[in-house]
Amino acid sequence: AIRNAQEKVEAHNFDIRKHLLEYDDVLNKQREVIYTRRRDLLSRDELKDDVLELAEGIAEDLIATHADAETASEEWDWKAIDDAVFAQFNFRLNLPEEERAGLRIGALQDVLVQRIRKVYEQRETTFGAPIMRHLEKLIMLQTLDALWKDHLLNMDHLKEGIGLRGYGQVNPLQAYQKEGYDMFEDMIRRMEADVIEKVMSVQLRTEAVGARPAVRMEGLEDEDAALPAELEAMERRQRQAARVTLSHGGPAAPEKIETVRRDGDKVGRNDPCPCGSGKKYKKCHGRA
Repeated sequence: AIRNAQEKVEAHNFDIRKHLLEYDDVLNKQREVIYTRRRDLLSRDELKDDVLELAEGIAEDLIATHADAETASEEWDWKAIDDAVFAQFNFRLNLPEEERAGLRIGALQDVLVQRIRKVYEQRETTFGAPIMRHLEKLIMLQTLDALWKDHLLNMDHLKEGIGLRGYGQVNPLQAYQKEGYDMFEDMIRRMEADVIEKVMSVQLRTEAVGARPAVRMEGLEDEDAALPAELEAMERRQRQAARVTLSHGGPAAPEKIETVRRDGDKVGRNDPCPCGSGKKYKKCHGRA
């Protein structure tokens, strides 16, 4: 009797571990996509074609969303189209009425793409090619990091309550896989739109007389492009977090986490970072 009970417990625990691995596999596949993309960005200094390709895809989707192929172009909501273009690309089409007449969706998409390329070239002439290349890389990396961090939190929240779906005759794992995939796709689309919006709207500012031009934009800082330490720490916490007990539809008790104690003296925010990067601690691993 004891052996039978023990075998049942072991089989039950094995099933739980198996399902937990299936849950983890969803995020692991997403992580592989993000890290592959990030390594690709870090390894390249020329991202102009990538940015323009993103911009063209967004432009085509924008026109397809706001223009109806079954309706004459004169009846399209041109104000809504113009506002959407301005919100995404920071300029207005302002097409004259005579150019709107008889226009098809494909032709309008071509007009917008050509205008984007023209404005982009003007910005590159104003900023200078080296600064524009630096700007493209900085924005793409920081936008990717910020949205991936938010996505990790959202996936964590999804996982916490997904076991309750079983009470509604829904397979929790399948629901987690589908909703996790949809959330990931939404994050990628948002990342692409945010990158283009920032690249097309960022302004150049010289900080002091005689100083080299510095690109500044709210939320952007010219920092080390390595994956932020807080992002790595968040992923470690997620891997150590409480697991979903699938058999009961709720979370298990969290693992005990030991308090980390500092061995040496406290590092001041303006002191050199202990990692040896040469930067101030507040600008390196001491970032909030």
